[in-house]
Amino acid sequence: MISQRKRGQRAVFLLKALFVILAVAFTLPLGGCSEDPILEESRVYNINDDIRSLKIDIIAADLTVEKADRFYVETNLRYLSVSINGDTLILKDKKDTPVTFKGGILKVGIPADGFFEFDSLSISTGAANLMADSLSAKALELKLGAGNVTIGSLSASESAKIDGGAGKFTVHDGVIKNMTLNMGVGDLSMTAALLGKNEMNFSIGRSELNLAGSREDYSIEIEKGIGTVRVDGIEVTDFGTSAGNLGSVKLKGGIGEINITFTE
Repeated sequence: MISQRKRGQRAVFLLKALFVILAVAFTLPLGGCSEDPILEESRVYNINDDIRSLKIDIIAADLTVEKADRFYVETNLRYLSVSINGDTLILKDKKDTPVTFKGGILKVGIPADGFFEFDSLSISTGAANLMADSLSAKALELKLGAGNVTIGSLSASESAKIDGGAGKFTVHDGVIKNMTLNMGVGDLSMTAALLGKNEMNFSIGRSELNLAGSREDYSIEIEKGIGTVRVDGIEVTDFGTSAGNLGSVKLKGGIGEINITFTE
């Protein structure tokens, strides 16, 4: 009986010790007791070159694109590479950062004096949030990971390819031409004029699409999935309209709910 009691007390002691070890381990920063080697003091790059294209490829850092009086890059990522190839500004992680990493910051300032449009704009994010005052390009490409995306104004005058991630994707105002949108597990909230030929594929999540103009401005083709699709509040199955002076929208539903409305 005494030996059983001692074994029980020893088991309790070992469990408590394990709990303390795990608690300490989870409160330490990445890299142990030393300062996290992935971060450093924030630094600023002033870009004086004539930039016409922008390419961003990051794994785990919150990205902010804001209006400014000049081109600049600000970051605390130690291994971020900032380079210029011709008229293209390239921002890229040189080291594979764990997607669970927190605390990375990347800010990009874009001149706001008048209307600025990139020839090409490519943004690829991992586990990161993206906030942008305005994104404008002839050719636009967004590859979004596990984070929330909020864009004030989105413009693509020639083409747009967007791969949604696992967060919420919000566009407050847009004029987008020839868009291919593949939503992931996240939610979509978009108000935009869709010009040319547009294709939208949905998976899991709730989607709110508010098209600029009236229903008569668009040629719409809907292939409903398992979820629910509503057009102007009316639930539809397979749906199609042949009119459309602005653009065509081909939509393929998934498991979630899709609501399509019009500004007029």
